[in-house]
Amino acid sequence: MFITDENGVNCIMFGTGDIEIAAGLLDILDNTIGSISLIPRNPSKIGTVTDYGECVLDTTRNVHTRLTFTRTESIDVLIKCLQEAKRCMIVDNS
Repeated sequence: MFITDENGVNCIMFGTGDIEIAAGLLDILDNTIGSISLIPRNPSKIGTVTDYGECVLDTTRNVHTRLTFTRTESIDVLIKCLQEAKRCMIVDNS
């Protein structure tokens, strides 16, 4: 769910299956960069996958928000932070 919280901060709230997450590529200024697209959809089972094909150019999707990466190290940092957020949730719920 794409929302703005009480402090005016834009938030993307995961957990209801209403956001599709798709990986792909973008061509920007003669560079091909990595892309993660967040696409609104009707709620469905979390983990439902739409097959767009492998490493397709991310230009035709109904994208709300896009994460773009010019270096693979940036993807590693994001993955590390996601894993830490997951660990914190597990510890908090124990």
